[in-house]
Amino acid sequence: MNHPINSNIEKMNKNFWSDKKLYQIVCMGLAVVIAGVVIIFIAPKVGTTTSSYICAIAVLPLAYVAMFNKNGLDFVAFMKARRNNIQNGKLLCGNRMVENNNSSIKNTKIIKKGR
Repeated sequence: MNHPINSNIEKMNKNFWSDKKLYQIVCMGLAVVIAGVVIIFIAPKVGTTTSSYICAIAVLPLAYVAMFNKNGLDFVAFMKARRNNIQNGKLLCGNRMVENNNSSIKNTKIIKKGR
């Protein structure tokens, strides 16, 4: 499997926080705070390993929302686009956008094929 090397200098030198929205920064900050609180207050009672598992479960949703990026869309924009496409009868199947007039597979046609 070949992984392309990023040769675009603008993307290589881009600051991590420069393209993040306020809610993403807040989610990441809350995730760090929750992780610290869980480790500090729960580790003495249940042990380090168990508290780290609890910490990972507690932080996962916020970190996922903060770091989500699919086709250049953040989590909120992706969910809005997904909701609009579902309401318009279009479904995202893998990298293909398909239109489904009713629930039969025969009536499904490919609108736009991805990479």
